[in-house]
Amino acid sequence: MLKTKSKETVKKINAHIRACVREAFDEAIIPSNFTRNATISGQDSKKSDEKHINYTESKLLSSYLMKSLKEDNRPVYYIILLALKSGMRFAEIIALTKKILISKTTPSTLTRHGDIHVPMMKVRKRPKRKVQTA
Repeated sequence: MLKTKSKETVKKINAHIRACVREAFDEAIIPSNFTRNATISGQDSKKSDEKHINYTESKLLSSYLMKSLKEDNRPVYYIILLALKSGMRFAEIIALTKKILISKTTPSTLTRHGDIHVPMMKVRKRPKRKVQTA
């Protein structure tokens, strides 16, 4: 299962499992600590340029999305463009309201925070963050 994950990811998962197993062992819920001497394996981490797109790639993606919008008006294209152009995070984009999006006057900053429930997404209370829009 974890053969496709990076070594750092496997180490983090192992640490969580190990803590739970250690607690269960200490409480005599399980007879042995099977995480002792576990071998950590996984792939090498990706290079920074493989994790993020650079300026040239973002321009190409933006051009592609603008062209695609003319052919197929999908909302996901607008969401990706908004993220590219504004630097907003996923939780900030989904927190936008219709009132903000259709307002006649464009605000120079949007104040949003991550107190939103999104299935399959870790949600933490984060400090407010201002994103320049103009």
